[in-house]
Amino acid sequence: MRVIYHMAVLLAFLIIASAGIAIMASGNASVTANMVKVKSIAEKMPAAYTYFIAGLFTVGIIFNLSYMRLANTHEAKMRRFISKTKKHMKRGEHEKATALYEEARLQYSRLSSVDKMRHYDSVMNIYNELLAHTRAQEAKELAEKYAAGEITKEELQRFEVILRGY
Repeated sequence: MRVIYHMAVLLAFLIIASAGIAIMASGNASVTANMVKVKSIAEKMPAAYTYFIAGLFTVGIIFNLSYMRLANTHEAKMRRFISKTKKHMKRGEHEKATALYEEARLQYSRLSSVDKMRHYDSVMNIYNELLAHTRAQEAKELAEKYAAGEITKEELQRFEVILRGY
């Protein structure tokens, strides 16, 4: 959608620039219906201006396409990271999921603000699920130490914090 908008703006600019060049070439500042004809513009416009405008148009198209391709690449990578991370979490492969989450966070920083808003909830849900799993694992290990009577005072305090949900 943005590409269409940018191309429309660029096309409008080119039309206005072409009319302006035609006016300058004619030496007359008044614009009449007869003067703004495609044939009269082409006749009065030197070839250098035509090539210059065509070059600007080409550069604009290449820039827009390159920008959109780059933006889509980052967004597509983000979707893949989210999908892979969720898949590993469902399988119980939390170490792999955590590694993928770290990569997803890096990819998230490269997104446009619109794409960041689109993926924010997914990234936060993954973070919260991984955090809950990490806390559950830590609580399980501390509970086993507690049951065996091998828990330290610091570990006991940490265990209480985890159980309270902080």
